Amino acid sequence: YTIVAPLKLGCYNDEKVIRHIYYAPQTVPVEALNLQEGWDLALVSIPDIKRGICYSEKAGTEKPLGDIHQKILLDFIAKKTEYFSQFKAI
Repeated sequence: YTIVAPLKLGCYNDEKVIRHIYYAPQTVPVEALNLQEGWDLALVSIPDIKRGICYSEKAGTEKPLGDIHQKILLDFIAKKTEYFSQFKAI
């Protein structure tokens, strides 16, 4: 899987790290991606992102999203919602 032309979402700093966040279309199924760290790799619903909690298959229970991860996802959702709101539904 090769990412083509990623776009920058933003830069997220705290006292320990600077995160440069990019995004690009996902052109393969989730199952084709190879998780290199963490517990689970799954698509998470917008309501779960807003709640800050999602189901972990490996843990067998709901787990909290990290605060910074939730913020990044909410910023991405807001950016995409703003972009698509300029188009009229047919």
